[in-house]
Amino acid sequence: MNYRSDYPNEPIGGGNPYYRCKACKISDPQINGRLEGHSSTCSWRIAQMNKVAVEGKLQQIHDIAEQLKVLCLYDATLEDLVDKILELAQE
Repeated sequence: MNYRSDYPNEPIGGGNPYYRCKACKISDPQINGRLEGHSSTCSWRIAQMNKVAVEGKLQQIHDIAEQLKVLCLYDATLEDLVDKILELAQE
């Protein structure tokens, strides 16, 4: 788990020395560096979760492309390539 403090924040105010997330208004101590510390409806949290999901899919595509390159080096048939794509997509 990574400690996250890169969200937009603002002072809580009223003499309170702590800051809070601008999007969900939860205090830094409550968030404690955890993505899950933000409200489930927090726009910043949702954007970060979407970013992680997209990065994961891009990594899967990259891995598939690398494996297909290897198959092409060994004169794999088109059927072999399609089978490998389907196999990797199910992982």
